[in-house]
Amino acid sequence: MKKMIFAAVLAAMTLLSACGEAEVSAPPLADSISVVYDTAPVERGDVIATLVYDGSVMPNVAEAAMDETSGIVDKLFVRVGDEVRAGDAILKLDTEAAEESLAAAKESLAELIDTGAQGRRLVEIDLELAKLSLEETEAGGDSTAISLAKIEVERCEIALSDYDANYNKQTASVRSQIAELEASISACTLRAPIDGTVAALPEEGAYASAASAVATVVSEAGRFIIYDGVGNMPSGKPTSAVIDGETVELVRYEYTDRENAAFDANGETPPPRFVRADGGELPASGTYVQIRVERERSENTLRLPTGAVRRDSGITYVYLVENGEKIYTEVKTGATSNAYVEITEGLSEGDEVYVGN
Repeated sequence: MKKMIFAAVLAAMTLLSACGEAEVSAPPLADSISVVYDTAPVERGDVIATLVYDGSVMPNVAEAAMDETSGIVDKLFVRVGDEVRAGDAILKLDTEAAEESLAAAKESLAELIDTGAQGRRLVEIDLELAKLSLEETEAGGDSTAISLAKIEVERCEIALSDYDANYNKQTASVRSQIAELEASISACTLRAPIDGTVAALPEEGAYASAASAVATVVSEAGRFIIYDGVGNMPSGKPTSAVIDGETVELVRYEYTDRENAAFDANGETPPPRFVRADGGELPASGTYVQIRVERERSENTLRLPTGAVRRDSGITYVYLVENGEKIYTEVKTGATSNAYVEITEGLSEGDEVYVGN
């Protein structure tokens, strides 16, 4: 038994010795690791930079203003909430003094016409008598008397002409006064500028200033978009709006002279108003919209996503990726939108640029 154990141990030691002398090969080297960067190509396309403003849909609000007449509100023809048609009378200023002056002017004209007719007839009679006298004198044959008679006829004709000219001048002056008074009285009646609902009125006895908004009429027909923000909005640029996810083109609403005068009288600047360029209907009043005003545009230009362009200490640069390496590259840029930056110098079409963080 001891011999068997010894033989087993000896065999094991021989085996271990043989294994220790065997050649051991090293594991193969790992392949080189390549870094894959998130890149974007320099491509051609449009870069449209826009400014975004808050806006909302408003009903068609028309301010009714007295043209050049100021005064006390004497009578209201409608109430707030009433429906009116364009041209309907809304209110009337006190015209008592003007109506008294008009009545006096008309009476003066009537008297002038009456007395003028009588006065002209007297001058006509003088002319007729002078002509009869000339006929009698011509029958007598006295040349001196005939000459004197002709002079008298001429004098009466001149007198009649002067009378007519003076009469016409006087009546024209009174007629002009009457026309001005009638126009003034008519201007004291304020009329609805559009079809709609009366939204604001002064009280009877209130003072209404010329060119100032006196009443307001509102209509859902002709709704518009109004700029809700503070400060100026660039003008003269293509403008659009995002309404319920749809982008529509807009055009600016041009205020009338009367509307501008009403704003001026209140010391206000008319806010930018817009309507759809295609004449389409806007959503309900109160709907929020984004107004987009184009600031600059570059078409078919080299561009990169905005995330690929970096700025630091006044230097604009990108990381150009070549052969798996990032290369710091300074560039010059142009128009910039939320999505793209125009590349004017430093890169070529097709270059791959790092867009990671």
